[in-house]
Amino acid sequence: MFSFQIKKFPAPVPQSFSDIVGYGSKSRPFGEDKNRMKDRIDNLSFQFFGEWVVHKFRKSDLYFQKFQNRNGEFLLTDPDFDNSGGLVQMCSIGLGSSYPSLVTNSGVTRKVDVELGLERLEVNFNSLARLPMLRNNNRLTKELKAKVADVVLHSVLIFAEGARFAPISDYVTERLRHGRWELFNLKREHESYVNFWFKLSKILVADREGLSSIEEIEAKIPDGVKFGECKFLLNDKAVDTVEDVKKIVRLLSKQSVAKSIGKLAALKSRSKSK
Repeated sequence: MFSFQIKKFPAPVPQSFSDIVGYGSKSRPFGEDKNRMKDRIDNLSFQFFGEWVVHKFRKSDLYFQKFQNRNGEFLLTDPDFDNSGGLVQMCSIGLGSSYPSLVTNSGVTRKVDVELGLERLEVNFNSLARLPMLRNNNRLTKELKAKVADVVLHSVLIFAEGARFAPISDYVTERLRHGRWELFNLKREHESYVNFWFKLSKILVADREGLSSIEEIEAKIPDGVKFGECKFLLNDKAVDTVEDVKKIVRLLSKQSVAKSIGKLAALKSRSKSK
């Protein structure tokens, strides 16, 4: 396992979500803004992530558990998956100033130092390869299992490049409500990230509906809503091929992140020149 720090939060970090999502410090409360932010959390984040992403993988309501050490770091996890290492959730905490993150208890863990405003993502690629949703789900075809793995790795790469995103409410809220997709306020500069959510969406819809192909899934999508392919990003440049992705995995799993990014940039440059 390796860990690394990414850039500081793009905006002041919310400080009093402990009673809502296990975020922040009780010693520095929001004050008058707390109820407004709580409404945003309840009405957007829990709808979006709770009902949509975790729909197939949990039978009970989504909830968070907080683990905090003396340095103010914490991780968000789902106790139901403590021993399984399963896919827990995609979560965006503190909608005004957050990084979306993938949290798996034994695969990818997001930790935050509230005082410093730094995040550390810990990655264990061996654990990722053993995720139960990839290993045991007979209704997912090999193609879809591979795409789930792609999504996991894409989340890792987003963090590896230290990408900064605007508040989620500013550019997209996607919700699966009775089979309908809604897409709001899409900004062009976030297209690749939105495509990443679309790709995950298709996989989860396929699993829930027992579908076996991307074509079957897209047939259920209303006219006018187009699903792009997931873009693996490195220093704001797309990594386009499966072979590129395999190279990323090998590099990240064997070397430090800094060396990996440098080597991958060189690989990408050489591939363009061919």
